[in-house]
Amino acid sequence: MMKKIVCFTDSLGSGGAQRQLVGLACMLKQRGYDASVLVYYDIPFYKAQLDATGVPYWVVGNTRNPLKRIWQLYQYGRKHPADVVIAYQETPSMIACMLRPFMRWQQLIVSERNTTQRITWRDRVRFGLWRFADWVVPNSNAQTQFIEQHRLCASSRLKTITNFTDTELFHPAKQRAMSHPKNRVVVVASGKVEKNFHRLVEAAALLKQEGELFSVAWYGVAEPLLETYRQEIRRHGLETVMVVESMQQNIVERLQEADFFVLPSLFEGFPNALCEAMSCGLPVACSRVCDHPMMVREGDNGFLFDPLNSEEMAVAMKRLFALSEEEYRHMAQANRAYAVQALSRRAFVEKYVQLFDQTC
Repeated sequence: MMKKIVCFTDSLGSGGAQRQLVGLACMLKQRGYDASVLVYYDIPFYKAQLDATGVPYWVVGNTRNPLKRIWQLYQYGRKHPADVVIAYQETPSMIACMLRPFMRWQQLIVSERNTTQRITWRDRVRFGLWRFADWVVPNSNAQTQFIEQHRLCASSRLKTITNFTDTELFHPAKQRAMSHPKNRVVVVASGKVEKNFHRLVEAAALLKQEGELFSVAWYGVAEPLLETYRQEIRRHGLETVMVVESMQQNIVERLQEADFFVLPSLFEGFPNALCEAMSCGLPVACSRVCDHPMMVREGDNGFLFDPLNSEEMAVAMKRLFALSEEEYRHMAQANRAYAVQALSRRAFVEKYVQLFDQTC
């Protein structure tokens, strides 16, 4: 009998971590595992994918009281035992670790989805709780290195598993032109401070002052922040060249319509949006941080810049705009090839399956 796997996170909101967890649950189901998804906020952005694959979706602990939530999750876990629990994101992973001593789980796998920049009191609590997990799975090499350097977890319990990309869904437009006279730039990122929206606006203002012809569309900002960011665009006189929107259901089409992808983040885990843009065959420019230099080879498949320097960011974007047709084609093909080879669904799920049969 195949193992019962519970994939646990806070909600099925539109974030990259949720997309990865839903994908993992669907892949495990297709492999014959009894996979389900457990959340405590009913935000069903990705639920249709679960329904299409027949993965059960449970909402437990939908309350503002954190202690009551943990109690309800405890009761659910006792009534519905699992062989393996895979927790994504910080708070759900911490909750799973707190419940572990009282559960009959064979394994608990917790994930590290971001890159820690400095150790706060919350980080110390989080890493202290990891002692109850069998495996700690960072999704970036940068986070694995940080954990090892600070001795926050035994190396024997660390396993880096980078994100997958659905290369069949995220594919180049069939009729993509190799010329790019409109210089359409797309950014897919939340409105969090670390995504560096403000410096991208500054870079766009510099490009406009220099007479560059381009447009920028930023997707993924939460509704409460949209008007604030639109006001900033207006303050810089960029209404005609820059728009900001919430996350789009048809993000594949938005990528396929673009000429370039830019990611200005101050730091990242393993960036889903960058991987998806590369899979769509877009030349890219991104910040020189974390795992980005491992993915983007300067001048070969994109350009890197200092995220604290809006002038350097503008220069990297100008280098994209200046690509010849031959250079554009080379970058597009290089990024597509990288995605197909390094970011496959099969390699991703196989690494998790291997953990199920290992003891650390």
